[in-house]
Amino acid sequence: MTNRFVQTRHSSAIKSDEFATFEAQTAQIVPDIAQQPGEVSQILTPRECDIAHGVYEGLSNKEIARRLDISPWTVSSHLRHVFAKLGITRRIELCRMWHQYAYRRESAGRSVAEPAVGGRPGS
Repeated sequence: MTNRFVQTRHSSAIKSDEFATFEAQTAQIVPDIAQQPGEVSQILTPRECDIAHGVYEGLSNKEIARRLDISPWTVSSHLRHVFAKLGITRRIELCRMWHQYAYRRESAGRSVAEPAVGGRPGS
């Protein structure tokens, strides 16, 4: 068992072997983005992409709302639409899908810039 640690957004540390176990478990429950009909940016609206990116960064609904200057209720509504469009039910599933999307864009040599307010990622 290794003693290396992985830093998370909130500066808590998780043992890297525990993180690997977590990754393996989520891989079983999270649909692969390759199974989705088209790229995430073609499935979601620009605002939904902004919100999905905020979730990927680990922000709460209130933090996303402050960043985009909208109501937390609006963020929640957009998230329900995102989940329905992508066929998922958890924030961790969205994070995994967004990560796969970003990786695919990088592999294809396209930019994965953080989406601007109202913009689509990488555009």
